[in-house]
Amino acid sequence: MTYKCVVFDFDGTLADTEEKAFNIYNQLAAKYKYSTVTMDELQHITNLQEIKEIVDIPFYQFPRAIKDGQKLLKAESSEINAFCPDIHAFFTELRRDTDHTGILTSNIKKTVAQFLNTYEM
Repeated sequence: MTYKCVVFDFDGTLADTEEKAFNIYNQLAAKYKYSTVTMDELQHITNLQEIKEIVDIPFYQFPRAIKDGQKLLKAESSEINAFCPDIHAFFTELRRDTDHTGILTSNIKKTVAQFLNTYEM
């Protein structure tokens, strides 16, 4: 079967970034005196409103926290694991049967590029 286009989400679909994001958030929380989050609390978050209730980052400081978090994630991007251990083989086969593949993400391009390079995709 041939597909015209297949698009993937990056965070949580191709890349297992949850634990990395959890650790980065807690690093920033310690640095800027925000509330830390436990892994148990993280597992129960289902939407942005719940995140706002758990963390105490003032709204005006969200842009700085996001920017700092992206920098830390970028620095550790070579350590991001794929959800599927044989992701390279999967994508090699998929590209034979697909005209176009794509990734949609709110993550920064360099982090995604490093991940793709690490897994030779």
